[in-house]
Amino acid sequence: MVRVSAVVMAAGFSRRMGVNKLLIKLNDQYIVDHLIAKYPGSLFYQSIAVYSDQMVGDIFKKGGFKTLLNSYADEKCVTIKIGTEACFDADGIIFFVADQPFLKVDTIKKLIFEFNNEPDKIIIPMCDGKNRNPVIFPKSVFRDLLNLKGDLGGRDVIKAHPELVKFIRVDDVAQFLDIDTPEDLEKAKELAELRK
Repeated sequence: MVRVSAVVMAAGFSRRMGVNKLLIKLNDQYIVDHLIAKYPGSLFYQSIAVYSDQMVGDIFKKGGFKTLLNSYADEKCVTIKIGTEACFDADGIIFFVADQPFLKVDTIKKLIFEFNNEPDKIIIPMCDGKNRNPVIFPKSVFRDLLNLKGDLGGRDVIKAHPELVKFIRVDDVAQFLDIDTPEDLEKAKELAELRK
């Protein structure tokens, strides 16, 4: 069995929302709590949350995550580097965004199953013709993740290694809704009502 570590990227500034989106309530729970409530920690070698807001960090710590502070949250690559450095002894790292409250555990299990079968591949869920999150990166690209600069991210590592990519088809596009704008939040509220 290969060792997959999980990194939750929870250090963004939520500029389009005007407030920290992870601390917005959705069905009487913070958005970040939705991820933690369903998080299948037993699947992972280790679970790390990279945060910039202390309250978010505290919530993850209470949820059983190792927490690491990103003091430079305006650069996406810094969160990826912090997470990668902390997981260097794993065979793969799955990077979660923290604002996907409807992501299904079955989808996560499917990605890990595929990575167990092909631990040298970048495993990407595909739904409705688009690449989605979370993505699993194999050990062979950890150095690439550490060498990212500025606003570059995992997408740039994927572009650099098309030969390593394996797409996994997944249904239910709504599970991949991430909350970046007030309009996304309204959609999420409607969806949360439907899925109660």
